Amino acid sequence: MNADLEELAERVEKAPDGDRGLDADIALSQGWNELPGDNWVGPHGQICVPAYTASLDAAMTLVPEDSRNDWSLIGGRYWQAEVGDEMADAATPALALCAAALKVRAILKGSIND
Repeated sequence: MNADLEELAERVEKAPDGDRGLDADIALSQGWNELPGDNWVGPHGQICVPAYTASLDAAMTLVPEDSRNDWSLIGGRYWQAEVGDEMADAATPALALCAAALKVRAILKGSIND
């Protein structure tokens, strides 16, 4: 498992709401580059960091392609998301889905590096 992504997923789970600082850290973990003047460039030429922690649509882009049909979201006092075999609990649906997707990516990245 990739410790950096796992630690990032834990930070996302603990967040009380969407957080642009976390969005920036997630973007960096996904191949984005921060340029001088708070400018960003994504791996496919994007220039605006998605609101991963505030938007379900943006969080869904973190779900690995082969897990896109294998995820769920359950609401209550806290939200729980499951992507593949990884679960995350968080304050909002976007945070929960984001954290679960990052956990899956941590496992996938760890297995590639092994």
